[in-house]
Amino acid sequence: KKQPFRWSTCGNQIRYSSTRKNLPRDTYPSLVKRLRVVVYNGDWDACVPHTDGEAWTRGMGYAEAAPWHPWMYKNGTQVAGYAIRYAANNFSFVTVKGGRHEVPETAPEQALELIRRLVSGQTF
Repeated sequence: KKQPFRWSTCGNQIRYSSTRKNLPRDTYPSLVKRLRVVVYNGDWDACVPHTDGEAWTRGMGYAEAAPWHPWMYKNGTQVAGYAIRYAANNFSFVTVKGGRHEVPETAPEQALELIRRLVSGQTF
């Protein structure tokens, strides 16, 4: 029998478990060869913690070109977050300081700088 379900933002009734343990190794290397890939998380995201994003990107197995370091905004005067840049085609993991699950909504200035850097080809 179908159970009624009420959807809610970040509700706790739906459970998720990964069915493909090594998905990054199986799927994403071909993308990284062709495209610049930036995986980002807000550091205040309670739904998808930045530690998961960091573990996911480290799980790709690429060498680090620039280990954990701050990236800046406001003309280099403020820390926007932290980043790891990997040796594979500018593949990066980036945190956004003060960002929650919807980074552009909760940290708009940092999000704008992230997008600006991405489209202009600047590193983190």
